Amino acid sequence: MTGELFAILSAASYGIGGYCVAEGARSARGDNGMYLSVLMTCAVTLVLWLAFGSAGLPEVLSPGGHWAMLLFVLAGVFSMVVGRLLNYRATALIGAVSTSLYRRLVPVLAVPVAFLMLSEVPEVQVLAGGALILMAVLLGVSRKGGAAGALGGHGLAIGSAAGYALALGFRRLGLMDLPDPMLGTFVGAITGLLWFTAAAALRRDRAEALSRLFRDLGPWQFAGAAALTAGQTLQFFALRDAEVTLVAVLAALDVFFTAGLVALAPRGRSRPALRVWLGAVLALAGTAIVLT
Repeated sequence: MTGELFAILSAASYGIGGYCVAEGARSARGDNGMYLSVLMTCAVTLVLWLAFGSAGLPEVLSPGGHWAMLLFVLAGVFSMVVGRLLNYRATALIGAVSTSLYRRLVPVLAVPVAFLMLSEVPEVQVLAGGALILMAVLLGVSRKGGAAGALGGHGLAIGSAAGYALALGFRRLGLMDLPDPMLGTFVGAITGLLWFTAAAALRRDRAEALSRLFRDLGPWQFAGAAALTAGQTLQFFALRDAEVTLVAVLAALDVFFTAGLVALAPRGRSRPALRVWLGAVLALAGTAIVLT
């Protein structure tokens, strides 16, 4: 149950992080602390790797280590760049709860990813749990109409889920040859850091683009960065001890943490609708089936 425990703790961290990102978006003037979250992930995982990492330079320089490092880089592109960037933007447009519900598509998308990349055939209860989670997403986020920005937010949230699902597959592949979660998380974070820094530096308005990376450094941005860093790190430990599909399905629990925090927010803030709670219950039921 070690992998399952890490997956649940990762879901809790992601749920708290989503709430903080949504709160920070209310007053954001730049990237709402997304670059800060990448920097924090780099710093924390570097320290943890140096202190507790199992892979040293000989392992990294071996043929299998080279291949694993490449896979960790690809995982970083899909998680830190595609997944996290689109997640931040979707949260600002449609809110933390709806975005977290869309993250439930990760296990659904992870099933074909795990089959094609890892030849993992999910057990019947995993498929049943995934089906319930898909129903939860359809129930929780369905609504009539919607502004163009909101509709775009739904598309971004789906794209984020696809990025995270692909990242799960690449991480798992990398961990087979280099089973060091701290190193894998650090390499992925460095990949995201270099990507966003280069993207800003290559713009025509370079000075303005670089300044936007450090414009939002408030308490919500720091809290969100810390929570997302914890979620990313814990997920690597989960993938070391459990299959991709199982880890992805357990991530469904983050919606409960997000919805609970939203429900406890000060008056004047929108509360999760009944359909959201029903969707969350379905997601929990799917998770329970997976664990049986």
